[in-house]
Amino acid sequence: MWMTFYRTVILYIAVMIAMRIMGKRMIGELQPSELVVTIIISELAAIPMQDLERPIWDGFVAIITLVLLEVVSAYIIMHSNRLRHVVSGKPAVVIRDGVIDQRVMKKNRMTVDDLMETLRQANVFDLSEVAYAIVETNGKLSVQKRAVVEPVTPQQLKISAPQPGLSALLICDGVLQRYSLELVGFDEKKVRELLSSRRLEIKDVYLMTGSTAGDYVIIEKGKT
Repeated sequence: MWMTFYRTVILYIAVMIAMRIMGKRMIGELQPSELVVTIIISELAAIPMQDLERPIWDGFVAIITLVLLEVVSAYIIMHSNRLRHVVSGKPAVVIRDGVIDQRVMKKNRMTVDDLMETLRQANVFDLSEVAYAIVETNGKLSVQKRAVVEPVTPQQLKISAPQPGLSALLICDGVLQRYSLELVGFDEKKVRELLSSRRLEIKDVYLMTGSTAGDYVIIEKGKT
């Protein structure tokens, strides 16, 4: 039992490292090749966990090989448009000026139900509101609404509007997030001074956010 536990922990760490090496996009928005690699890595990691007679290094070597192949292929794809289109495909316009392109829908094996569901998730309930809808290479749908249904912007009204500051989490459940301090121009001294004015310490704070505009929000533990 303990051998299974140790092997599982080791392979879990190996897979996590592999995912980090392949980049953040690997976790969020998978391209076809990345999805294939992810599935294969999970299978390769499962084999040594289930078969205790198989050396754990077999799993390591296979995972490392796949990671290297993915990194190298990603580098090549970055520098070759033709290969990128072969591996990842091209974006496809499925709606133009509120009209569905049925030929493109069939080519991408996309049903009307799939399309309407994705549009609703983009807060679009009427096809006539859509200027363009594009199926991206990762399968997601990008939607551009017609100008007549978009909210009026300060630029269109020719008025100035304050630029909202970047907001970041400074304290999470009593733990200071030092990386976030740099993002918004805060430092530990300033945070402690703000908390001191409320007779609080970092350990007493459930959540604190701050922004580059100097704004901040503090929520104490046990309060909403």
